[in-house]
Amino acid sequence: MEISIAFQTLVFLKAVLMGVSLGVLYDLLRAVRRSLHAGAAMTAFCDTLFWLGLLGTLFVFVLTAAAGEGRFYVLLGAGLGALLYFIALSPPVLAVAMLLMQGGKRVAGFPVFLWKKTKPHLVYLKNAGKTHKQTKKNLKKPFHFPEKRFKIK
Repeated sequence: MEISIAFQTLVFLKAVLMGVSLGVLYDLLRAVRRSLHAGAAMTAFCDTLFWLGLLGTLFVFVLTAAAGEGRFYVLLGAGLGALLYFIALSPPVLAVAMLLMQGGKRVAGFPVFLWKKTKPHLVYLKNAGKTHKQTKKNLKKPFHFPEKRFKIK
């Protein structure tokens, strides 16, 4: 069975696009790690997700686009695509992803912000009735401390 040069070139170009898409996936996971100030566990989790995505994508790509034949030029094309992406497109894509993550954090954190701002007022309102009752009770007793009781002559 003969494989044409045109087919190999097309598979190589598709592999380059796959490398670019894997670079985008890496930058998205990097933005998540940076915006959440990830520790070692979160970094390991994101790296595991990336490698599982890479291996799954490569497996499906070889089965579908490369006609089930794992060739060296597929890996070379994916590596070249990732390299071109990280040289040319990674900084602006990472900046946009970070902006989106910061906006997402603000949207997700807005209910927490509202709760923190209103909680002291709610506690004051909850205790206001108790304080009012205690104040009325204390005003009824003019000298509620025994040490301060004395007779006016």
